[in-house]
Amino acid sequence: MTTVYVAGIACQNERDRKAYAEAARRLLKEAVKREYALDISAYTERKGENGKPYLEGAPFHFNLSHSKDYVVCALSDHEVGVDIEKIRPISEGVMRRFVGTCTESDEENTRLWTRYEAIGKFLGTGIPYKKTFDEYSIKEYFDLDGYALTVCAEKDSFAERLVIV
Repeated sequence: MTTVYVAGIACQNERDRKAYAEAARRLLKEAVKREYALDISAYTERKGENGKPYLEGAPFHFNLSHSKDYVVCALSDHEVGVDIEKIRPISEGVMRRFVGTCTESDEENTRLWTRYEAIGKFLGTGIPYKKTFDEYSIKEYFDLDGYALTVCAEKDSFAERLVIV
């Protein structure tokens, strides 16, 4: 089962990576405690060959993302990737370069972007990669007004709703 935890964050500067990283780590710690009754400090953080973080020896997989007001943590018994983005304009050039297409809708472009980003994070490669959506188990969540949130997991077993912390 793949479960997605969400926490709001009041960050003065959207480019403050340290603040987002700290909030994401706190959310990961809380999510693992709730979901598995484990303490993440018992595991050593490592990075895969493309830089994807994991906790060595942990009985779960995780992925983190953030955008403006939120941090998210996807937890799964299998490999997982997650992306959240505030719905906003994305230039046609960026969409065509990385996603391969562009629509007239900011919402649809942002949703497409989160699908590609979640798959890239699932694979541990980021964007770009040359695959189609059909090869992956994907779930979009529409619980957060003004945001697109997509999860990609190895198995098509997703929690119906987000867990708001």
